[in-house]
Amino acid sequence: MKNKFAVLFLAFFTALFIGGCASSGVARNSGIIKSSDPIFITNLPEQKLVNVAFTNTSNFDSNLTTEIENYLTQDGYSVVSKDKANILIEGNLNYFRRIAYKDNRFRPTFGFGFGMGRFSRHFGLGMGMGFPFGWDLDDDYYGVTSYIYDGQLSLLIRVKNGKEFKDYATNLNYQSEPDAGSVARVTDSFNYKVYQQIKQILSRQNDN
Repeated sequence: MKNKFAVLFLAFFTALFIGGCASSGVARNSGIIKSSDPIFITNLPEQKLVNVAFTNTSNFDSNLTTEIENYLTQDGYSVVSKDKANILIEGNLNYFRRIAYKDNRFRPTFGFGFGMGRFSRHFGLGMGMGFPFGWDLDDDYYGVTSYIYDGQLSLLIRVKNGKEFKDYATNLNYQSEPDAGSVARVTDSFNYKVYQQIKQILSRQNDN
């Protein structure tokens, strides 16, 4: 009976550990993005014919154009050539960079151990917590180097309702969460945040 309990207990902590590792990656909706100027489109066309074209003068590779096209297609927009579009989404990725800083938050280490003898009816369970040798609360030497990413996108949305296009422009400023993961994960979060801003703009109208 005790052996069965031990096996179940070990399975529970294994599942907990694996679940924690799987959820440690940056969420697609993580980070913060802010618009420098609010945009209110006065009149949107009935047909959703969109063309997306972003340039990139940052030092990072960007798939922003493709990702925004995919998201808008899922929302019911038709991606067409520029000459056929009545909504043009343009802009430039001005910069996207990784910034290092010293993180002096208290970070003890934890360890978990489990043991059970082959012919024994007893099992053992242990947990420990460790600190860096000579660790001092006021000592900056043990600070951990952490990273955040930030970026800026100049966004231009041109809307044609009739014969002429009307332009709406703003800057989108992004900052990731600390230690958000790989560049690919942060880029995915950035792309999704930009899409959310564009979606809000295209669904928010001023009828005056």
